[in-house]
Amino acid sequence: MAHYAIQQDVRDTASSSRTYTRHDDRGESHNRLFRDYFAEESKFNETFFRQWFRMSRWGFSALQRCTSAVRKLGYGSNPDSLDDYLNMSERSSRDTLNAFCVGVVKLYRHEYLRRPTRTDTQRILDHRASYHGFPGMLGSLDCTHWAWDNCPVAWRGQYTRGDHHKPTISLEAVASQDYGTAPLVHCTVNGIEYQYPYYLVDEIYPRYAMFVKTISHPTGEKRIRYAKTQEAARKDVE
Repeated sequence: MAHYAIQQDVRDTASSSRTYTRHDDRGESHNRLFRDYFAEESKFNETFFRQWFRMSRWGFSALQRCTSAVRKLGYGSNPDSLDDYLNMSERSSRDTLNAFCVGVVKLYRHEYLRRPTRTDTQRILDHRASYHGFPGMLGSLDCTHWAWDNCPVAWRGQYTRGDHHKPTISLEAVASQDYGTAPLVHCTVNGIEYQYPYYLVDEIYPRYAMFVKTISHPTGEKRIRYAKTQEAARKDVE
């Protein structure tokens, strides 16, 4: 069949080179390729197409690609976890995820993946003050532990804590916006006037001016009430 296809292609090329222009040759080549491999009653099957062109005749559909990408992003699945169901190899799955993320960035970067303006920041401050009762609060910071199933044996002791029985990687939400460009906030707490916004954090964070920490062991009605309110407001980050 391969010998026949080569001879047929040579005869078609020789006969068309004398009667068609270059544009017509391209159109006829397209029609011939479609008739031989992609028509409903094609001349050659997919096995011959793979042997001749060293690739699959049909690629993955958009539904297959999006399902694979969203599954990995949502559940942290391995690249080859959907091999049996979607017939997608590890390399194809990884390339699909990269292409999906690039597409999301291109589509939403001007609206959602940009630095916040003063208007955006002020809207956040107003919402936090009215909803949580913390004037000048931009938000909350916290960290979570992502299970590392394939952690090398020699590293497991470095990535295992007492409250987690297997290796984990700590993922933390951090503030990347320059505090100097944030709008001024005029609020007075305990007789002290503050002019810059802040984030609510727990006791593991350092003593920085932009971090307002909770009280580990509050004593007295006032401290207990503050700790309870602060911890309740921080649940939004979870």
